[in-house]
Amino acid sequence: MHFNQQATSRVEGSHNALKRALKVSTGDLKHVVDTVELLVVKQVDKYKYQLNALQIQLVRAHQIPLFNWAVEYVVLGALDLVLDNY
Repeated sequence: MHFNQQATSRVEGSHNALKRALKVSTGDLKHVVDTVELLVVKQVDKYKYQLNALQIQLVRAHQIPLFNWAVEYVVLGALDLVLDNY
């Protein structure tokens, strides 16, 4: 019973992704380990791609002398705030 209250979290999303990847509950341990490894590798690749895209966006948007030292160390949102007040 949920009384029209539904919560989602990263853990629930990850659990769902793992269940979808495994497909059946009767696989042997090797199948489970291989599937989990493949899922983790895919997620790491996805996050690396997203991080790279964000860094490219960061470099293009903040190519002013004020940000030369900070581009690699400060998050995009903070640089945007400084840029708005610059």
